[in-house]
Amino acid sequence: MNGHLIENRSWVHLRYEQQIFARDGSAGEAEEAREVRFVFGVERQYPSLERALTGKKTGDRITVRLSADELFGLYDSSLVREIPQEGLKRRRIHKDRRYIELKQGALVSFFVREIRENTVVADFNHPNAGATARADITVLDVRPANGDDLSEAMERMGCRS
Repeated sequence: MNGHLIENRSWVHLRYEQQIFARDGSAGEAEEAREVRFVFGVERQYPSLERALTGKKTGDRITVRLSADELFGLYDSSLVREIPQEGLKRRRIHKDRRYIELKQGALVSFFVREIRENTVVADFNHPNAGATARADITVLDVRPANGDDLSEAMERMGCRS
């Protein structure tokens, strides 16, 4: 085990398990453990994750709670609107299902809350809006990032040198 602490420009290797909690508080299925490698402070992470990782070292275990605004956004009731059925493909309109259509080159997507005579109550929030998560994290390795690490990080972010 090395004694390097996570700080800007550290190469970090983590294993994490994540569980999503719906807006109503119900727990989704826990995901299988995954591993991730990144350069801290260069490849941006969720703010609460960055705060929790700062100063940690190889072997440390932490639990991080990710807020709704960090993940999929807060649930916004103003995005639930009654819209006309006219112009929608009726065979795709089903209560409690997602409506998706490519219309004039733009994706139209919403959750159908209710079907009325000539209108639909459409919810334009992200399907997971309001959800939070818990991540159980083990720091597998930390070291200063070298030039190759930084180049790879820049490539992953879509930057070309």
